[in-house]
Amino acid sequence: MSDNTKYTEALNNYYTKKRLYSEQVKKILKKGSDVNTQIKCIKCKKKGGTTFERIVEKEDGKKQVYLIAKCSSNTPCDLDINIKLANYKSYDDLIEVLHDKLEIVKTDIIKLKLDLLFNLKDEDYVVSKFEKLKDNLINMNGKLDKLRKTYDEKNNTFVIKSKTDDEGEGQGDEYENSYNRTEALEFINKEIEKSIGEYNKSIKKYKETNRDTDLIDVFSQFTKNLTTLFDKRQEIKYQEVNIEKEKIAEDIYKSTFSFKQTSIENKEVLISPFEIVKNVY
Repeated sequence: MSDNTKYTEALNNYYTKKRLYSEQVKKILKKGSDVNTQIKCIKCKKKGGTTFERIVEKEDGKKQVYLIAKCSSNTPCDLDINIKLANYKSYDDLIEVLHDKLEIVKTDIIKLKLDLLFNLKDEDYVVSKFEKLKDNLINMNGKLDKLRKTYDEKNNTFVIKSKTDDEGEGQGDEYENSYNRTEALEFINKEIEKSIGEYNKSIKKYKETNRDTDLIDVFSQFTKNLTTLFDKRQEIKYQEVNIEKEKIAEDIYKSTFSFKQTSIENKEVLISPFEIVKNVY
């Protein structure tokens, strides 16, 4: 299981428990009972309830959010959920902030030059200050270049695996090529057409032999190839997908999800990664 899958499952588990706990509170309130004396821990069922918290802290100047869940009984059970959320920022916002900082540094450099020109500041001071500003300028330009490169790699550089043709054995060597978005979509569409063409040839061959095993192999290979190609095309074409669950009545939701492609660009930039600190439930 990948780290991203574990993270998703941990989040789902946390919010599911929180939702069930909220439903328990609502039922107690409907009965007119005192929540503080009747509420039970979502895990051990002992009186005292469960504490769900969303804690915001500053770490290295960055805002970090933790989701916490613990038993609040007088003799607490081992329920202990602590998830450090991944921190993202918008690419456009980061670019704007860096541009503003660069303009400030450039303005300060111009002021220094004027101070030196009109003898308003000591030369040693100007040189020392200029070196610091120059280092800041280089550092920020480096961050800007890295940000743009990362964005381009994520949104306009797609690695696609292919195989060389090997008529003798039917299996060629696998290799990788990088394409921009337009080239990648053109390549995938051609591969889909090629797969459909090969399928039609195989069906024609089956009609000549009438062997069921040939037909099963054709369907199996065709489905596998085409599913992989369509998934890859979806990944390239739409990188952000919202999953929504439609509410049809009070506390009742449809069991099926609706998928909505919302963007062809992924503008989220990871500032700090997630961490599952504790996940005992």
